[in-house]
Amino acid sequence: MRSRLNIVTSDSEQLSSIPDKVDSFAARVSHPADWVFLQPAILDQMHDSIIVTDLDGIVTGCNRASCQIYGYAKDELIGKSVTILYPKEDRHLLQEQVIPTVISTGFFRGEQRNRTRSGDSIYVHLSISLLRDGEDKPAGMVGFSVNVTHQKLGDLAILRHDDVQRQLSAERTENDLMRLLFAAVEKAEDVFLITEAEPIDQPGPRIVYVNQAFEKMTGYTADEVVGKTPRILQGPRTDRAALDRIRTALSSWKPVREEMTNYRKDGSEFTVDLSIVPIADEKGWYTHWMAIQRDTTEKSKILKAIEQNETRLHFLTESIPQLLWTAKKDGSCEFVSESYARFLGVEPSACLGQGWYQFTHPDDISRAVEVWKESIEQKHTFVVEYRLRRYDGEYIWFLHRAVPRISDTGETLEWIGSSTDIEQQKRSEAAIRQTEKLAAVGRLASSISHEINNPLASVTNLLYLLGSQASLTKTAQEYVRTAQEELARVSEITTQTLRFHNQSTLPAPTRISEVLDSLLSFYRPKLASAGVTVRREYERTEQLNCLAGDIRQALSNLIGNAIDASSKGGRLRIRLRPSVTWKYRKHRGVRITIADTGHGIPKETLHRIFEPFYTTKGISGTGLGLWITKDLIAKHEGRISMRSSTGADSHGTVISILLPFELKRPL
Repeated sequence: MRSRLNIVTSDSEQLSSIPDKVDSFAARVSHPADWVFLQPAILDQMHDSIIVTDLDGIVTGCNRASCQIYGYAKDELIGKSVTILYPKEDRHLLQEQVIPTVISTGFFRGEQRNRTRSGDSIYVHLSISLLRDGEDKPAGMVGFSVNVTHQKLGDLAILRHDDVQRQLSAERTENDLMRLLFAAVEKAEDVFLITEAEPIDQPGPRIVYVNQAFEKMTGYTADEVVGKTPRILQGPRTDRAALDRIRTALSSWKPVREEMTNYRKDGSEFTVDLSIVPIADEKGWYTHWMAIQRDTTEKSKILKAIEQNETRLHFLTESIPQLLWTAKKDGSCEFVSESYARFLGVEPSACLGQGWYQFTHPDDISRAVEVWKESIEQKHTFVVEYRLRRYDGEYIWFLHRAVPRISDTGETLEWIGSSTDIEQQKRSEAAIRQTEKLAAVGRLASSISHEINNPLASVTNLLYLLGSQASLTKTAQEYVRTAQEELARVSEITTQTLRFHNQSTLPAPTRISEVLDSLLSFYRPKLASAGVTVRREYERTEQLNCLAGDIRQALSNLIGNAIDASSKGGRLRIRLRPSVTWKYRKHRGVRITIADTGHGIPKETLHRIFEPFYTTKGISGTGLGLWITKDLIAKHEGRISMRSSTGADSHGTVISILLPFELKRPL
């Protein structure tokens, strides 16, 4: 606070900066005496002493009249206790009465005996007011001293007051600075309007002065508004809340600033930035209000247009299917759209910097970062596909693209990026690939089956004729029957293979227990030959509406693999029971479990077991059985899982299949 008050007493200050200091200080103080101390040119012209102190009575500023009246230079007063101006016998009055009164009540007025530097006693009429800072806390005191040594009766004091006013008026006229100040106010583009301090209520303070800018801004001439209230500028769209805030501030003699809508003489609207400050006289009494108005109509239109553009841009950003983001020139994420954050299920701040790494699929992150760094170094478009973890934990494929915004000097300013959901495209591509592979395998299987059936029919006929020969020995007849049985197995295999290609397209109710029994019957010779015992555990279930050929093909592949994996004396356990899905308890279906005691599948290859053309059987396997099986089960919206062990004491494989009764889409 002391440094702020010192500005009014420094001779080195340029007078041209006074108006700025007035505005700055007037916006921060709230006591009647504060405004006047911001005009040192006027203060030094006054014939009355003005001294500013802190709360302890240490002088922080004074005007020229103080030095003349008391005989001290400014540097002899500033920094000293104000008690040096009192006779020793009266100094206790200052500390015990005057200062406590100012602090408790905010002011003190009375007649005091003072002492000059030469030791002469003078009588002054003293008026002290409390200064407050921007937070309305006591910050110091200001005292006005009128030398009444020769005017104790009061008449001469009145004459001196009038003389001071006339002298100030004459000096203001002659003062170049004041003339320049007046000219500046008159020619200013902003409106300067001065009203009387009261009444605040109806009809309102009357206008005593307006500058030329007021006439230009409102269309009213000075003669039309002087003597009237500024309320003539208000209209239907004038903000009542802003007016209430202004009235509250004026009632407390506090500066106030608002933006509001006013009306010109012709009724058109305009927007103003309105700043109102109180003006006090030399005694510290508020006498007028000064309002400074700046036309912000165009600015308000621009801000409104910017706001509308921002709203439109935000809507565009959030409505397009792409997820938008930006990055700094070094590649660190700077912004993500709200839709991006919602997709990930996090706050936008979680993605900033390198935060987006945590949402990228672990298998994709290294390549994505490598391509990103290369794009940053070479300043070319970044294009890469990688998966993002959705809010529910599922990874979705996205095409990520970013282009650098380059300055005129060739420097990268930022990166503008978008991420497009290509999950459906990926699934469609995968479905097409699988369909093409399946169709190719089906055609191949059909061709092979057709080619086998022709010689198979001939062999079947020949065996029939051979078996009809009476000359055959009993042993030979037994061999013929065995050959016929094996040939029947080959015929069934080729029939199933052909069914795989020419399957029915209409689902029908099917009892899964009957399908399992028919398959076990078909594999009976193979089971007997391998020495594998079968244990059936069937529970009663509803019929499954399905493509029976598909389900038969899938189960046949699994049972055949289980037999092939089993050693002599192995066991095959087949279980059928009703079940529900773990994820959706209401989705009912049948669960089929096929467990064998075979050699098991190593852990390092278990995850590849359903890949097409991958086999552990060497040249005897095609690698298509389990791939086709999984595809057929998925076609029925079912799920297949597998667990296996290769331990010495516990080995074998368990396959579990869940087929729902109700499908989300038709087969």
